[in-house]
Amino acid sequence: MTGLDPGEQALWLLQRLEPGLGVSNVVVALRLRAPLRWWPLQEAVTWLLARHEVLRLSFPGRGSLPERRRNATADVALEVETLQVAPAGLAAGLRAFAAAPFDLERAP
Repeated sequence: MTGLDPGEQALWLLQRLEPGLGVSNVVVALRLRAPLRWWPLQEAVTWLLARHEVLRLSFPGRGSLPERRRNATADVALEVETLQVAPAGLAAGLRAFAAAPFDLERAP
């Protein structure tokens, strides 16, 4: 594989072998007792992406082999939802969100 370190190779291979699975996701759910000010959170995520190149990497396939692409910028818009559901519905929704894969061929 072209220029990928062993961890990147493993992630890429897992995505190829099991597409559609969020096998490498690390998810944490928090219950907030006060309203969330999402704008400062959005600014913090934007700052993290600007500061840490590894968060802007993508691995587009070239033929059957991936390559590492360093993206100059990566914009992530936070999705804000107000949930008014029963605890069982909330748990199911969180599980589905946590299992959703991300696309290694595109930057975040």
